[in-house]
Amino acid sequence: MIKIYPLGPTELTWQEEYLGSNIFKGDYLEKLDESYDKFLNKYKMKKLELGCGERPTPGYLHQDIVLLENVKLDYCCKITELPETLDETIDEVIAAGVMEHIRRDEFIESLNRIYDILKPGGCFIFDVPDMKVWFQYIVDYYNGLETHFPYFHIMNTIYGWQRWEGDEHKWGYVEEELKSIFLTQTEFRKFWIYKEEKYVGFKERGVIRNRFDRPEDGHLYIRLDKE
Repeated sequence: MIKIYPLGPTELTWQEEYLGSNIFKGDYLEKLDESYDKFLNKYKMKKLELGCGERPTPGYLHQDIVLLENVKLDYCCKITELPETLDETIDEVIAAGVMEHIRRDEFIESLNRIYDILKPGGCFIFDVPDMKVWFQYIVDYYNGLETHFPYFHIMNTIYGWQRWEGDEHKWGYVEEELKSIFLTQTEFRKFWIYKEEKYVGFKERGVIRNRFDRPEDGHLYIRLDKE
């Protein structure tokens, strides 16, 4: 438990125990705020959600390229433009239904930027449509076979729902290509690719999407760890 004593000449117990410094003394509120911020930054997980859209997840900093009404963004920029002040400060990054919205070359650049902002031991969790599944649905549809989803749902999953600027899909991925990208064009060497959400834990982090409970809504769920 952290105890904070009244302002005065005595050091704060959390500062003495955790920061091991003698520099924060005296009765200045600014110094209290500064030292406590340092404590929080060091001992509390700092998490970032990319492409939060209209459903930002509580407990995360939020990034997107489009300002939407009633959504407070911490970073309104591309992933590749996240500031250098974030380098090695983030414990966890998540992106639900985001990475297919950027060009393939920018996808790779974004992975490397995410690697830079993660602390050692940090992780990046994201998902993308499994193109093997959705292309097969299109083939089945035109062959007169039953599919799990209507035609426009299939096409929207491939090309994006296009509800606002940036809501288009600019590339598609399969497991083999992702593995190749991770191993040859990024610094990530620890990664896992699954076909079920439960193995990466979006829902336990407060991210809710209908597809998480529909195995036929073929997606790849990926976790990348920075060593």
